[in-house]
Amino acid sequence: MMNNLLKCIPLLFSLIFVSCTTEIHETNILPYSPELSVDSLKYNDISDDSKRTILYVDKNRMESNDTVVNNQLRSFNTKELLQLRIYDDRTVRLTSWVCEAIHDVSIYCSLQNIGMDEPFLIAHIDSLPALGQIDYTPSFVNDQSIYQTADGKYIDFELPYLKSDDVKFTVSSNDSLYNKLQNEIKVSWNLSFSNYHLNSSWGTMDAIYAREWVVMITNLAYMVSSPEMNQSYCA
Repeated sequence: MMNNLLKCIPLLFSLIFVSCTTEIHETNILPYSPELSVDSLKYNDISDDSKRTILYVDKNRMESNDTVVNNQLRSFNTKELLQLRIYDDRTVRLTSWVCEAIHDVSIYCSLQNIGMDEPFLIAHIDSLPALGQIDYTPSFVNDQSIYQTADGKYIDFELPYLKSDDVKFTVSSNDSLYNKLQNEIKVSWNLSFSNYHLNSSWGTMDAIYAREWVVMITNLAYMVSSPEMNQSYCA
């Protein structure tokens, strides 16, 4: 009995040592059904320290000019209206540059340092408000976590910190508006904000104007990507 059990163990798991802190387990055995570490996030339940509205304009205050014109904090590409970046060694930052709420957002990860390029689901967010932003620490940071790949394999790993050489994050959504913009905008334009010359009469760029530019550039990108525009100028 014991000998038969020992013979079965190699069939259950194949173990790949990636580093002293990272292990990957794979299995295709159907009875193996672990509790997955996929995080289910509700925007309203996220702490105020980890969520915000960018380019905010409240009754008595608005986002500072220094923040608005900092292209490390406030810039985007028209082909990446849901923007996902590694923010620090524990956190990824997800920003919506859509000026309406986006629902049903999923975050995927792939492990580049061991050649696992196939993304696997690590988190689902119920919604992001217009120009919403959240900071999120994946479960696998300093905690052994289990996920499932699209082909049915399970991976079990832990990372001490996040760095772009090890992991790659992608984002998707089933939201109809987001998918319409994502699929139909063909141009890839980078947008950031800056002040006019301080001695000019134009003054500085503030959050109100920046919001207007986001709407205008997104609409323009959508328009010039349309078949009608292509037919008009390429006929």
